[in-house]
Amino acid sequence: MTGNGARRTFTYSQAFPAAPAELRAVWLREVWKGPLVLPGDCRVLAQGEADGRGCLRLMSGLIREQIVEVTDAGFRYRVLDESLGLNFTPWNFKFPCSFHEGRVAFAEAARAGHTEVVWTVELEPLPVVGAAACVLVRLCLPILFRNLGQGLERARAARGAGADVDGGPS
Repeated sequence: MTGNGARRTFTYSQAFPAAPAELRAVWLREVWKGPLVLPGDCRVLAQGEADGRGCLRLMSGLIREQIVEVTDAGFRYRVLDESLGLNFTPWNFKFPCSFHEGRVAFAEAARAGHTEVVWTVELEPLPVVGAAACVLVRLCLPILFRNLGQGLERARAARGAGADVDGGPS
């Protein structure tokens, strides 16, 4: 069994008072690799390249996601544990989609000194159980943006305290 053929796309965007390079570094370090992901455990299983390409993480002990492309504009990642619908039970968890891909883009915003971050998630939910994935994505994107803002504040506080922090000028 595969998805029902109806791909769903969810997009969330927000401007932050930072340069694109600074926000990209904060997103990779604080949001992708943790600790500011979502409630639950997030572990990096493979660091990948210095720019994040190939970085593999395990979300809540259940879902493996990997950054598959890095460009000047941002990141593209895929959920590797998409379900084929076979033996789908809470005890044999796979993400309830036959396809799940996210793109996070960073571009200079119209307001000077700000970056517009656009996070798009495209998925093909499985019949019945896939509806939970749609709800989860809708709920999680605003939380992840809040966490990105907190990560930016943490990075700037650390830089102000003399810590070595990646990213561009604030």
